Amino acid sequence: MCPPDRLNQLASGVKVNWTLTVTPAGLPRTMSTRLSSAKAGLGPVTLETSYSEWGAKVSVKAPPASQTTTKLDSDKALIRLPPGPKR
Repeated sequence: MCPPDRLNQLASGVKVNWTLTVTPAGLPRTMSTRLSSAKAGLGPVTLETSYSEWGAKVSVKAPPASQTTTKLDSDKALIRLPPGPKR
């Protein structure tokens, strides 16, 4: 696992470019995401994601309550995010 300080360095100054292609029905087909960060010496890295079988039946089983939460434990977060804008 990468140390939190290194993850924060990697997250700082990251540039993200993406392209989404859709089917004639307007559903996502592919997404290409390109990440780079000169400050962290990263990249470019390209991620290719494909989506298929829209409408197919799936089965999803909820995890046990002991493995879920509704709150972020910032002490265990791997990347420290800057505070959001004040509202």
